[in-house]
Amino acid sequence: MLRSRIVAQDTEPRVYIASLFDYNNGSHLGRWYDLADYDDAKELLGAIYQQLKQYDDLYGVELNQPREEWSCHDYENFPERLYSEGMDFAKVYEYLAATAEMDEDRKEAYEAFIEDGNEPEHFSDRYQGQFGGDASYDEERVLADYAETTWLECHSADEIPSALKGYIDWTSLGRDYRLGGDVWTSNGHVFTTR
Repeated sequence: MLRSRIVAQDTEPRVYIASLFDYNNGSHLGRWYDLADYDDAKELLGAIYQQLKQYDDLYGVELNQPREEWSCHDYENFPERLYSEGMDFAKVYEYLAATAEMDEDRKEAYEAFIEDGNEPEHFSDRYQGQFGGDASYDEERVLADYAETTWLECHSADEIPSALKGYIDWTSLGRDYRLGGDVWTSNGHVFTTR
């Protein structure tokens, strides 16, 4: 009888750390670290160096050289831009702290902002919100909604004569914002460039 099982998707951020000495000498010795198990980068690095010492104790020191260097060979559940073989774990923990209290939409926006190469400290100033009104997020519609919303935030709706309201081309105005380099979008989220 065939039985199916449902496996919950693991969303915990983690990294795979390997002994660089062993890797450079043709073998692979490493393990996964769940970042939630450590309070900060310093504690995680302490665990990594302790593991390298345990490898020395288990497998011996080769060529009179203890295992002191590591390399990150894989990662899961945080933005790719934060990953490198010699990662700065402090930046990953900053990301985790920043997103801990965010709802899914804001977290998605924050991740898009980071992946685009922006510095995290500018997120609050540059993130304008999610526009477009539904899950399809057509960029033209998103930009038109953004243009209309921002205009109405700065002006009274009464400033537009009722006879002209149907003639304002919010789509073109939104497109001008994007083409002028003032904004960019990602999945319905709008960000200013400065």
